[in-house]
Amino acid sequence: MPQLPYRRFILLVLGYLFLKSGIYAQTLTQSDLIDAFRPWRVEHVTLSPDGTHLACSINDEDSTSIEIIDINHPQKPILLKVEENRLGSNWWSVQASAKRVSFIGWAGNHRLIVLSSLDGLFAIDPDGNNQIKLGDAKSLGYSEYPRQRSNNTTKSGKENNSGIPDEKNYNFTRDDAEPRLIPRKLNVLWVPTSDTSWITVSATGKVTDVYRINTETAAKEIIYNETGAKNTILTDHAGFPRLELVAPNTEYSKTYSLINAKEKNKILYFKSIATTITPNNYLGIRSIPTAVDNNPDIIYYATNENTNVYAVYSIDLTTGTKKRISQSSYVEDVIDPLKAFDAQRLIFDPKDGSLSGIHYPNGTTQWMDKEVASIQVRLEREIPHRTITINQWDNSHEHFLFTSSSIQEPGRYFLYTKSTNEIIQYFRRAPWIDLDTLSPEENITIPLKDGSTVACKFTQTLNFKVNPAPLLIILHDGPANRDKQDFDREAQLFAHLGVNVARINYRSSSGKGLSYQNDYVHSLPTSLNEDLLGTIGFLASHKKIDPKRIILMGTGLGGTLALRTAQLNPGRFKGVITVNTPTDIKGWINTALKEPQDRIETKDSASMDKKGGKGGKMNMKSFMQDTTPRSSSRPQQPVDFEQAVRKSYFNLSSAELKTLSPINHTSESIDPVLMIQDIYGRPVTLDQEQAFIEKIKLNNTQAYVYEMQGSLYSIEPEARLNAYRTIEQFLNLTLYNYSVNIGELKEKN
Repeated sequence: MPQLPYRRFILLVLGYLFLKSGIYAQTLTQSDLIDAFRPWRVEHVTLSPDGTHLACSINDEDSTSIEIIDINHPQKPILLKVEENRLGSNWWSVQASAKRVSFIGWAGNHRLIVLSSLDGLFAIDPDGNNQIKLGDAKSLGYSEYPRQRSNNTTKSGKENNSGIPDEKNYNFTRDDAEPRLIPRKLNVLWVPTSDTSWITVSATGKVTDVYRINTETAAKEIIYNETGAKNTILTDHAGFPRLELVAPNTEYSKTYSLINAKEKNKILYFKSIATTITPNNYLGIRSIPTAVDNNPDIIYYATNENTNVYAVYSIDLTTGTKKRISQSSYVEDVIDPLKAFDAQRLIFDPKDGSLSGIHYPNGTTQWMDKEVASIQVRLEREIPHRTITINQWDNSHEHFLFTSSSIQEPGRYFLYTKSTNEIIQYFRRAPWIDLDTLSPEENITIPLKDGSTVACKFTQTLNFKVNPAPLLIILHDGPANRDKQDFDREAQLFAHLGVNVARINYRSSSGKGLSYQNDYVHSLPTSLNEDLLGTIGFLASHKKIDPKRIILMGTGLGGTLALRTAQLNPGRFKGVITVNTPTDIKGWINTALKEPQDRIETKDSASMDKKGGKGGKMNMKSFMQDTTPRSSSRPQQPVDFEQAVRKSYFNLSSAELKTLSPINHTSESIDPVLMIQDIYGRPVTLDQEQAFIEKIKLNNTQAYVYEMQGSLYSIEPEARLNAYRTIEQFLNLTLYNYSVNIGELKEKN
């Protein structure tokens, strides 16, 4: 148990006495974390092309299974255990088990393809028979032949240190001549909707090969190779590689290219839309190939040229004809511009491969297929107040697989049968969630004084300790990022702790077009301050929040902006929580992401080290820094593209960088601060955290640091427990004054 300052300890004891009076909500438990962040029980669902079978992956606490259901006889499903608990007695604490099945899909009507992180790639019949292993990370690994070592001696028998071998005495040793097998990551690129036995798979690593694999015999053939470790492949509707994003390790650019293209006019037309990605245009104006039509010479691409937002177009490589596909009135980016090929937004008919529709980020769908559009309307009428997303249908357009979800629910899977007009629910993503106990969430558009708007996802706690409850405002990382406005597990967790939660996509967030993303970079502290104060004012007028009890929380750049906002508004906020946050923007944008981590050693601890002043270090896992001087002969690190993007985005003067950096304003009072750091993350944020803490202590700011082994948002639930308990403790210390009598809580002096 960490040691707290004496006064704080007394306040916590008094807070505990209020437990029986109902003022203090139940503390965070391991079960709360597991229920909040465990993988969805049902992750992947797929419908066979003939509409006779459904298959899904199921995550249980000790295994992952594949369930195959004959929709005409659903009472007797086939349950196939893919991966049992091989990683320890409590798999929730093991990072490697987070996603154990990454793909399932039907190759024709009679073979189900499954890709598992431990069991590899295999195929099986709908009745559970004829299972065959198709490959895994080792069997499809890369064979690297070691260089032959020379017995480099001179005629006199002395070692030749000149660096130039003596030709007459250049002999080879054979003790390491056997090839070394390097495992590679498998990705399923294509499975056929017609009855054919071949699928397309890539094996990605130091060298990437694309295979055609027979699902009946496991026979393999390489159909494309010599791609780099970071390259991305997109196939046509016949399963052959058509497009590639080439991403060299040593260059500040990525290039889209046609594969096996010979006609000069097609290459020329493709280059007219396939922009080379550079740090200068990555967050700017560019075009992005997204998918290939059934006709492999028709490419779908997204562009924000002359549109501000990314819209979807097509180009015919035989004629150069371009055509806009997405709605001209849409005001948000249709695709995610940070993905290599964001083809998931486009829906193709399984029978003829024609483009049937476009899924938009707000949950609506633009259907080109009139029949599917009419079914969408029918389903929305039958299941109102939900987002209905049609994901698949069979070749005969008889059965339609769709999901129903909302900001209040993770989602359910249904099957609609057209001839009988019947809707059957098959799966819930998270059946352990009691929907009646969830705090209500809603998406709100916040109007600002200058006419701009901010998107806010607001969660009203039902488990409040005081009424009205405090507000926790969460700022996402950046640049060019945004929070999705769907079911929010972390917000529900914080609501369980008794606070309202607001996530805002502040100006400079992505998704609403180029001007919204880039126009505010030179005034980020000011614009964010306006966004936050406008949000607080709106919520105070329309929702039950206490505007005097507000905590700011941010990850990465969001944490930087949270600190700057608190500095610009001394006494306005009760505290700031940051996660892996840079405090010196200039140092952040000039330090590569891939700096080696070998300087950090860790040891277990359960102490809060008092480091002078009012500040302290809240260390459940403390660390010692290896002070051994770094070798000057270390090989130069590869170019870091993300670092170059940040430099381009923050092309600011020194004065502006100083204005944006919290470390240059430590004389401005903020009280208190909790900084959460991944000690295995980027050294620059870890070093800056230490420097920032030392400076704000001189101003008698209460400062705590929680250092954890892994990221707060990627490791397993159990490993996050102490971090969230620390956040809970911080909220209790800053938001409430437990020394007062039961009743309305008064502000601290």
